[in-house]
Amino acid sequence: MSGECTDTHLERRRRTLSASIPALRSLDRAFLNLTPFTLCEHDELTNNHRLLPAIKTPDYKVPFGEKIVWTFSAGVVLVLGSQMPLFGVQNVGASDAGFALRSVFAGNRGSLFDLGVAPLLASGLLLQTLAASKQLRTLLFGDLSLTIALDWDRREDRALFSAAQKLTAILLAVALSVFSVFIGVYGAVSGITAILLVAQLVVGQILVILIDEAMQQGYGFGSGYGLFIASHLAENMFWSVFSLASFKTGKGTEYEGSIIALVQLVLTRRDKFRALKEAFYRKNLPNLSTAIVQTAVLGAVSYLNGIRMEVPLQHSKMRGAQTHKFPVKLLYSSNYPLLIVSVALGLYSYVSHALFNRFPENMVVRIFGVWKAYDNIAQQFPHGGLAYYLSPPRTLFSCLRDPIQFAIFSTLFIWSATKLSELWTEAAGTNAKDVSKTLESQSLVLPGRREGSIYKELKKLVPELNLAGAAVLAGVALIGDLIGPHGTGTGCAVLITFLYQFFEIIIRENMERPAGDQLF
Repeated sequence: MSGECTDTHLERRRRTLSASIPALRSLDRAFLNLTPFTLCEHDELTNNHRLLPAIKTPDYKVPFGEKIVWTFSAGVVLVLGSQMPLFGVQNVGASDAGFALRSVFAGNRGSLFDLGVAPLLASGLLLQTLAASKQLRTLLFGDLSLTIALDWDRREDRALFSAAQKLTAILLAVALSVFSVFIGVYGAVSGITAILLVAQLVVGQILVILIDEAMQQGYGFGSGYGLFIASHLAENMFWSVFSLASFKTGKGTEYEGSIIALVQLVLTRRDKFRALKEAFYRKNLPNLSTAIVQTAVLGAVSYLNGIRMEVPLQHSKMRGAQTHKFPVKLLYSSNYPLLIVSVALGLYSYVSHALFNRFPENMVVRIFGVWKAYDNIAQQFPHGGLAYYLSPPRTLFSCLRDPIQFAIFSTLFIWSATKLSELWTEAAGTNAKDVSKTLESQSLVLPGRREGSIYKELKKLVPELNLAGAAVLAGVALIGDLIGPHGTGTGCAVLITFLYQFFEIIIRENMERPAGDQLF
């Protein structure tokens, strides 16, 4: 292997800041590029590490137009893979055990990418969070008795940590695939069919990992997992509004898309009022109420994404130096605290639901969760056990029927997001101390203040905005989940933050293209 390992975010900020004072905008760019993890090359690792699949770092600066092609191609592969059916799937039943995962982690039921990006995100977020909390001390390769403290300034340690994330993602994919197949998620399968199903799921996950690595190595924009989640959610939202697929119902044929169904119902039904009511509140197909909730959440998160506080900075060694603004966003940790909480709750829900479908009378399984279908809908929802208290209420009226469950879940959901936002700033190297050191190393100070004043200012701003932003974003997502179908609020919150990151990265790189540079 050849090529340079992807730098940490802190090093990237130091390098850009050292170029010039106007490079302050490069520090802001580091926050746009925040990702739960990076996948680096393994040149310095042992032969065991080199067995992991890897993407070679480009030995040239990938042109802007070529990045567009790579990003578009990756999106096409991810969408096609999520539509490619698994070979060997039997009768899987009407209730989807992975229902709670679909709204955030992409992937379609029974497809090559059925597990979405759940193993990829779970591994990266877990190890980054452990590293941030200083609990990651055991080397994951070779001699397991060897205990170390990772040094992020050493290229070997960064490569080792990256390899650990990749291996953990593959192991999680294998574990989830084996569990899903043999617990009956894909029907009663055995022998060679079961082995083929596990192999297909694992290969699909390795493909997702490699696409993500290629994007983060510089071939495309952003990350592969972000592209997968954003494209999947956007696709689902679009088809839920404009799909022309038709279904037979007790009242006749209806279109899937809520806008198309509205036109059809108003034109074909004599009672226009009942037609409008059905278009807004039908249960078995997408309705207009869901579309309105999605639009409201997208608008709210877009507004929150634009809220920021600006800290004025000036070069201490240059008289009359121009003052620059360093922005501190309200959504300082972006959507990552929300993703971490969703990963944990979604995977727990998946395991509990799958176990209950297989062993509905087992007492231990019922303690983990009891599942039940409601309102003549085949999909099951938590009805008892721990899963009931670790899942959002099905509807807004469910909060009134059981306010204790709502209070427990909402408190846990928002509190977890705020606590994880603190850990995430440590993992990403964006806490007040790290950022102030980077700025002060460039002889930057607050206008009219002494050296060291930046840390005092950021120490007041960063923790407050970080916690407030995580709590507000979690609250908006929770409200959206209550008003709309399961996962509506969380999915929309994740989608809009990823879209903002993609567009800002693309605009930034386009502006940095040299004058007269060819697109391809």
